[in-house]
Amino acid sequence: MNYDMVSLDRLGTHPRHNNGALEAYHPPMKFFFLFFLLSGIFAPATFGNEVVKFAVGEYPPYTSARHHNARILEVLVKAAFKLQAIDVEYGHYPWKRSFALAKNGDVDGTFPWLKSPARLQDFYIGDQEIYQDQGVYWHLRSTPFDWNTSEDLRKYKFGVTVGYTRTQEFYNKLGIKAETEVTEESNFKKLLAGRIDVYRTSKVVGTYLVDSLFSAKARNRFVFHPKVSDDSSFFILFSKKTDRGKRLEREFALGLEKLKASGRHQKIIQNLDHYREKVAPMQPPTPE
Repeated sequence: MNYDMVSLDRLGTHPRHNNGALEAYHPPMKFFFLFFLLSGIFAPATFGNEVVKFAVGEYPPYTSARHHNARILEVLVKAAFKLQAIDVEYGHYPWKRSFALAKNGDVDGTFPWLKSPARLQDFYIGDQEIYQDQGVYWHLRSTPFDWNTSEDLRKYKFGVTVGYTRTQEFYNKLGIKAETEVTEESNFKKLLAGRIDVYRTSKVVGTYLVDSLFSAKARNRFVFHPKVSDDSSFFILFSKKTDRGKRLEREFALGLEKLKASGRHQKIIQNLDHYREKVAPMQPPTPE
């Protein structure tokens, strides 16, 4: 936040002439005021709310640097903290860097992430998720994809996005072939081109990307398997490397409760529910 420098003349610490006569000059009070200002008693926090900083990546319609209407969870988190008189600032980075910045305490936290025992070692993670989605396997309608166990997945080539939980190493350990891309958009384009067979992401995110990236004809070629791969409860990860991580986790929980009680929470997430309800599980093609 930038603050204008206040000159001594504007503070009135210099005598001025009035029709040739000096105005009354009262140095003690004015110098006391200047001393307080310069000594830091009037710190920036006095003039505004506390500010919390988050690092987030590209995950529309949840978070996005490129799409103004695809930041629904950013809006939700900001609204919850606002009810606690706390302002929010976002920095948009690749997911891998966002996680590292939060883990190292360079920012206060990052979201949306899944909760795990490993992450609980480095972050404060509350009990209340900010949203719940379902992970599914996306593929082309022409691909006879079906699965019940991880062994069924070994016949397919998967797409992976850098910085996500399911890495190329994760799939390789299961004996599944996988290729890594920087963005989810790239993985959906590779699906359409036939360069990969399957891509796992959420119903909401997948539907948003398919709708926004492709023509109506191309969109009709995408389906997802009706069997859910996992339930995705998204949380904020608050860094343990800062001196306020635990307090901010509590402040957010209180703000989220107030947001839900006011009815504003439902108004914010209704667009997410639109995507979740819009996509219906498609039965995979029946092998001949």
